[in-house]
Amino acid sequence: YGINLDYALTDNLSLSLDYAESDTDRTETDIELQLGATENNIEGGSGHDFTVQLDVNQGPGAAIATILNDGGNGFEVTDPSYFNARNRGRLRARQIIRDNALDALRADLVWTRDSGAVHTVKAGVRSSSMEYFTYGGNNRESGVSQFEAADLTPGSGGNDAVTDAILANVLACADQSFPESNFLSNVRNEELITNTSSGTAVSSFATFDFDCAANAWLANYGGLAGIQLQNGITTETTDLTEDTLAFYVQADFDTEWGNYPVRGNFGIRAVDTDITSVGYRRPITVEQTEDGFFISEDSTAPFETDTQKNDYQEVLPSLTVIVDLDEDLILRSGIFRGMSRPDPASYGNGRDIQDNSGSSIGYSSLAQAIDETSATGNPYLQPILSTNVDLGLEWYPNQDTMIAGTIYWKEFNGGFENVAQPETFNIDGNEVQGFVKAVQISDKDSTIKGFEITLTHSFDYLPGFWSGFG
Repeated sequence: YGINLDYALTDNLSLSLDYAESDTDRTETDIELQLGATENNIEGGSGHDFTVQLDVNQGPGAAIATILNDGGNGFEVTDPSYFNARNRGRLRARQIIRDNALDALRADLVWTRDSGAVHTVKAGVRSSSMEYFTYGGNNRESGVSQFEAADLTPGSGGNDAVTDAILANVLACADQSFPESNFLSNVRNEELITNTSSGTAVSSFATFDFDCAANAWLANYGGLAGIQLQNGITTETTDLTEDTLAFYVQADFDTEWGNYPVRGNFGIRAVDTDITSVGYRRPITVEQTEDGFFISEDSTAPFETDTQKNDYQEVLPSLTVIVDLDEDLILRSGIFRGMSRPDPASYGNGRDIQDNSGSSIGYSSLAQAIDETSATGNPYLQPILSTNVDLGLEWYPNQDTMIAGTIYWKEFNGGFENVAQPETFNIDGNEVQGFVKAVQISDKDSTIKGFEITLTHSFDYLPGFWSGFG
């Protein structure tokens, strides 16, 4: 909702106030069923890793894939019965709830002048506060949001007989025909996949009715309804507050240059942004043996919070000039400094700890364990800045037609790069310094140059519904 107030302070000075609030909740649910292939189509077989050769020299279009296997048993990528690997079947369910709330206040002053080239001066302030919070995202709790072969019987695990019976029902959900005709025909010259053992070449693969297959995989849980979506706070939760304060001043002018009428505006905007990002962490425990250091997160302990703050300031000038070259010919030009911010989810403060407690090989040091940690976001992300220049010409041969052409040039630092940021962790009461993998905006500039042509015509002379179409 919002409220707006306009007030004339004097004949030449007016004030406009605007306040608005919005709150958006979005729920994303992702359920993934994975099936693995065997090379011999034997019930109860283990998943086989097939070597694939890509021919990138076959000419224009997509690379041709050849499936190489040494069994000589006729594996067919289109035959659903081969996707019966007992140790590769898995279903994961993830739900993420995103809550995005925004409060914004705007105040503008407009001063109109009775004479002079500058006829209007505008100034104002913008203040906003955005809160962004995500719940959920966990899809790795066995028998709850993750179901592998060992989880197919609630409360008692699974066994080979149960898995084989369930897999048989899953494979019965195969689609009888590939759902898309001419698959990738626009980027290939021949069939995409060749099976070496059988010599067949196809541009399709085995597909399944998802609802049927997923319900069959979860038959002992009552089907898809048995999934318990984990949508509470997790170590991947993003808890962000972004406060922005901006000031601007702009002057509109209308004058002549030689015999040509010239109009436009120039101005400047100053923006201050404060970022506060809260991360939710589990306590980290460590065990040291002769094989090294083994770390894990205590999933039963309450969350610990870590708050990181960042701020940045930018100045953004702009200039727009419009020249009437003739009654039907207009020249437009502009140059401005632009700024855009990364997605709020990019500012997360979570940490993905590489738990090696189930491994036989430990870390050589606690610092190495920290160096294997990756961030779910980066509160220190900087904005994407750009310098923009465009020049356009518009011709109006009649009142219903416009022909326009524009050339433009943009330079921006829009690339992302992986960086290692120093961070101190508390592990069993020990302060350990290491480097966390994160993403940052690159300092390298990129350039876009181009042109565009626009043709518009209003068919106001057509009858009925078509009048004015164009």
